[in-house]
Amino acid sequence: MLVGAAGKRWSAADRLLAVALTELEACLCSGCGHPKDRAYHPGSTGHYEPRSVVCNACAAQAEHKSKEPGERVYVVDTMPDEVLPPWQLGGSVPPAEGRKEDPDADDGDQSAHRN
Repeated sequence: MLVGAAGKRWSAADRLLAVALTELEACLCSGCGHPKDRAYHPGSTGHYEPRSVVCNACAAQAEHKSKEPGERVYVVDTMPDEVLPPWQLGGSVPPAEGRKEDPDADDGDQSAHRN
């Protein structure tokens, strides 16, 4: 028997979604997340380009130096939604007020900046 939060039994929909997720994950490369049928195909060689982005939440978490044994660090998003302009991963964002463009940034690859 599968149980979820607070010991409640999984519904038929819960079980179906779990199976669907398992099937989906089995079709993806565990390293990069791209579909195996494309990423592993010999004909796809040279058709993938590495890109990078900075996750500011991960950066904030990594900067915290834990001093307490067993301490678990988590981050909280405290920025109001209206502060950020619309953005899509891989797209570019105009610099926020008070920030300068990064002259070393690659064209088309906008790394997130921290204050």
